[in-house]
Amino acid sequence: MVVPVKLSGTTAPRQAFESVIAIDETGIHEDRIPTVVSASLIDREQSVHIVKGLLSAGAKPWLQKSTDLDTDDIYRFFRQTEIPTRARAAWGSPTRGQRALMAVEAIKEVVPAGVSRDGDTTNCLVILDGRVSNFGGKQNILRSRSEILDDYFENQNNVNIAFATLEKGDRTYPEVTVADCACNVFRHRIEQEDAVEPIDNVQRFDSSRSVPSVTFEDRVYELAPKGVAQKNTFESKVAAWLTGHRPSEDVLGELSQRQFENLVENHIDDEDVSQYVLNTRNQLGSQQA
Repeated sequence: MVVPVKLSGTTAPRQAFESVIAIDETGIHEDRIPTVVSASLIDREQSVHIVKGLLSAGAKPWLQKSTDLDTDDIYRFFRQTEIPTRARAAWGSPTRGQRALMAVEAIKEVVPAGVSRDGDTTNCLVILDGRVSNFGGKQNILRSRSEILDDYFENQNNVNIAFATLEKGDRTYPEVTVADCACNVFRHRIEQEDAVEPIDNVQRFDSSRSVPSVTFEDRVYELAPKGVAQKNTFESKVAAWLTGHRPSEDVLGELSQRQFENLVENHIDDEDVSQYVLNTRNQLGSQQA
């Protein structure tokens, strides 16, 4: 089983997140197609099962983006896996702040759909694809998202929300690949229907909403590094995903074949997924993925 995700630069460095809320955006640079922001909630203990579903849909996790896949196959994947996913859609070119609110609204809906109100507190890590620098500064994107959600969930003691960024997340964590797939299948269906309303789990974003202005600086995190392999190789991405880290920024030596095989054996309990990972690693060698 893959392990919970760890963060770096937090006040609680040992805190681990057993659930991931992956955020993705599509269509943000084109006025003629809908902009979609989606949120998919996946428990880490289900991650291997999700990879198996992606393989059945014809995907090549860690190598492909959703635009390489057949839309009907992606839609079938979501029907079969029943991953809690919610989205907001808008035409035109929403501002960064508006897309932040679109993400907040999607998260507000996906958490109740995927987290039980009973039992212990669930630590949910929102992962956005990109570097911290892409979301900081005057843009205030992550900070506005964090503040709004902290206010929203403050009375729900069984949910703890934190935000982190992950560069090339859709090719590192399959959970983020799922959000990438969700955006594209939603956008395709909206274009087919020429409307948002007929599409399940998607709502039209109200562009008249005001975007809050916030200034605090301390809630933007990164996933903790996994200093065992070169950044951006196939094996380093798989190793980072399995152990709840991000690929290392430094070249600290590659995993030996035996080390990688042991990692896969210890964390992946599905033969189809393990064979895909090992065969792909052998085919690529130490090439960049």
